[in-house]
Amino acid sequence: MTDPVEPGLPENLGPLQALRRVAAVFYAPRRTARAIRDNPNWVFPLLLTIVLSFLLAAALFSRPEWKETLQKALAAAPKTLGELEKVQLMHTMQGMAWFGALAAVVIGNLFLALLLWGMALIMEGKVRFVTILSFQLHVQMVTLIPQAVALGILLARNGKDVATDDPLPFSLAYFLPSQGVSPIVKGLAASADLFSFWYWALVLLGLPIIAGLPRKKVLLPVLLLVCIGILVRAATFSLAVAGP
Repeated sequence: MTDPVEPGLPENLGPLQALRRVAAVFYAPRRTARAIRDNPNWVFPLLLTIVLSFLLAAALFSRPEWKETLQKALAAAPKTLGELEKVQLMHTMQGMAWFGALAAVVIGNLFLALLLWGMALIMEGKVRFVTILSFQLHVQMVTLIPQAVALGILLARNGKDVATDDPLPFSLAYFLPSQGVSPIVKGLAASADLFSFWYWALVLLGLPIIAGLPRKKVLLPVLLLVCIGILVRAATFSLAVAGP
């Protein structure tokens, strides 16, 4: 029998242990939340997320559509630029795209962890930020499933056209007609997706365990965050669909 780990004090986990904990999020979320509460870890899930984002970015940036986008951006550049300056500009845009793709993973998880931590503290929960960060990095693994599916589609259709505006059958947007639907309705439908709801369900299950709070006390704030998240994503999506 092993000695109990003092809650809130992180202890290194081996790669296989960390991978098993990530997998357990999908079939034993309460047990995983208790394990994170007693022994938080964040390095492995963060690296795993970054690796998947890197692979998806590499697949996207190798597509002809991406190269055409760069060429159009260069065509809109001032005509006073020389060939060497245009090459340098292209390298700069490529570097910024890579940086944005990878930095978004880190910034997004940090932001959500701070949001959950602040919510827990407001409700008088007792939890350290590193524990909330570990919890966030684990439960967000369910939202990586559509990214993995998209990566598989891109790899399977290598060299073929991919309809990037066709939604996968994971949200209500899949059931909408392709024509005659306003961008706002499309945005709301696209935001109501299976994996986002799965993520928030895991938050509702695990956050009370992590922060030592009754689930009833967490329910209303979580539902409020769900609604805010849907509205923000819907607004972003509708602006992207509407275009300039």
